Amino acid sequence: MSSNPAQPGAGVALCPVDAVKEPGAKGFVFRSGEALFMGFVVRKDGQVKGWIDRCPHTGFPLALYNFTNDPSNTNSRGARLNCGAGAGKTLGRQDALDPSTGAYLGYQWFDPSPYSLPTSAEGFGNCPAQGPVRGPGYANVDLSLQKNFVITERFRLQFRSDFLNAFNRVNLNAPSTSFGGNMGLINTSQSPRNIQFALKLYY
Repeated sequence: MSSNPAQPGAGVALCPVDAVKEPGAKGFVFRSGEALFMGFVVRKDGQVKGWIDRCPHTGFPLALYNFTNDPSNTNSRGARLNCGAGAGKTLGRQDALDPSTGAYLGYQWFDPSPYSLPTSAEGFGNCPAQGPVRGPGYANVDLSLQKNFVITERFRLQFRSDFLNAFNRVNLNAPSTSFGGNMGLINTSQSPRNIQFALKLYY
């Protein structure tokens, strides 16, 4: 079994090779242990190659800001940083630990090392205003169930139950985008599952 939870272990059988046309491709959703994976295989020139869809780039672009100094001397709010080699790399839900105590801090969503403060000679940073990295995506399913009880021609009683974020998915908030020690760190999330009941009388 693979030690990386983002990929299945070796030897996972998906289908006979002849089930994939030559040349052609075929998508799969499959389970390996407790993990659910999505991916596809491509058959071409006598070779079959597979890919796992584990891309975390599903959220909105994040602009990275410099609140530390004002190299442009324009008193601008949120000047841009410099993007170096490796800028834009997203780590996803990678655990962040305190280097001195080992305490869990949250998720290190992106690598902060490629970003630096612009110098006074440069004035302005070169990172794109739309953001070199993307934040976490958002997915949510709300369910509602209701039952009407007719009492008389005039009166009707309705029982309703609402399941907000029914599958209790953890939707992470955006990471810190300001230059500093917490840059790229996520330690908050949106609301967990919420169940509410209501009883309503119509007349």
